[in-house]
Amino acid sequence: QYYVLSTTPGGRILGQALLRKVYQIAARYEFYSTNQEVLPILKAMSTGMTRVSQYNYWEKCIRKNERAKAAYQNAFDLFNRYQELTKYQGKLSSQKQILFLEEAISTLSADFRETGSPTCAYFCGVLQTALYEQQGQFNKAIATCKSLIELLRNNVSIRQTQRLAFQYSNIAIMEFQLGRLAEALGYLDLSIASTTPGSLDEYHKLRQKVEILFYQGAYIDAQKLNSRIQSAQKTIGEVDYAITRVVEAVIYFKQGEFRQALLILNQKFALSTDKAGWELTVRILTVMTLGELGKPEQAEKSFHNLDRYVHRNYKEHAVTLRDKEIIKLLRELVRCGFIFAEISQRAIDIGTKLSTSSDTEWKYGTPELIPVDEWFLKKIKKKPISPNYQGLCPFH
Repeated sequence: QYYVLSTTPGGRILGQALLRKVYQIAARYEFYSTNQEVLPILKAMSTGMTRVSQYNYWEKCIRKNERAKAAYQNAFDLFNRYQELTKYQGKLSSQKQILFLEEAISTLSADFRETGSPTCAYFCGVLQTALYEQQGQFNKAIATCKSLIELLRNNVSIRQTQRLAFQYSNIAIMEFQLGRLAEALGYLDLSIASTTPGSLDEYHKLRQKVEILFYQGAYIDAQKLNSRIQSAQKTIGEVDYAITRVVEAVIYFKQGEFRQALLILNQKFALSTDKAGWELTVRILTVMTLGELGKPEQAEKSFHNLDRYVHRNYKEHAVTLRDKEIIKLLRELVRCGFIFAEISQRAIDIGTKLSTSSDTEWKYGTPELIPVDEWFLKKIKKKPISPNYQGLCPFH
């Protein structure tokens, strides 16, 4: 519109107000490239039109816009570089991740102080959250996510539904890791409400909700929601579908319906990509289920298959110290035919160590949906000592 008006002297005067409006709106939305074009025109038009020269004022605006544009682009570059380093080029060591994050946060903090760019503030907060998570400071990470939600709400230049959904989801994950189920469910529901219905992202979040409901004891609701996810098998893919089947078996196990659980566990699952995670969990849970059903011979056979499986894969895939101790515990149970009244002291010692040692205690965020030591100690009428145990487990 301005270029049309600028063809006449009167139009150029009228167009100046239009350009000022463009400048104000572009600044709010961080359209720095737009202002890179607008500001030189405003500088040229304003020179000599008032008694006090505005040349230096507009010159400063141009330099400030150039600096803000460079900081804006750098914010995206640092975030994308972090994504590339951690996802596409293999996982960095924890120490290298922390070093990269500290340097990036320092740069973005300085850029924000100088330019006031909401984009710099946003990505600085995102990387700060990642740093706190790396350091295990989840309460600080949650507080940062909440401040980012306010930042997104108050600045149109960065306000995007998917960004809000990501922050809600991130808080939900960390609240779950801290064992705060109600808070986790509330933020997860906010994230789901901001997610495209029927998308793969929505189904991943619904699976997370299934696990929250499960550990709240809402088995019927968890099963219904899990069935809904299973109905989208083509969307979620064979691996995620296989995981929903394992979750279904776990729900049956928790309700004491061991035959139903075993029917599912005996099926073939597409979990070979996670040999030390979900596939190992299925094999361990199968031994436990057979023990619950009073089938010691089958449990023993299943255990020997599990033992051979671990020996075949432990070098290539990281089998944790906890998993090794669980296998030792199952070996003791197999020896006594799962007769818990005749359990050995060694088994009791292993079960107690699992729940009390910081090296082997159950942790949030693993496929071990039913903590084996919790199950074992309840069978022998002993309560777990670890403060981690609240009848909870995280989603993955």
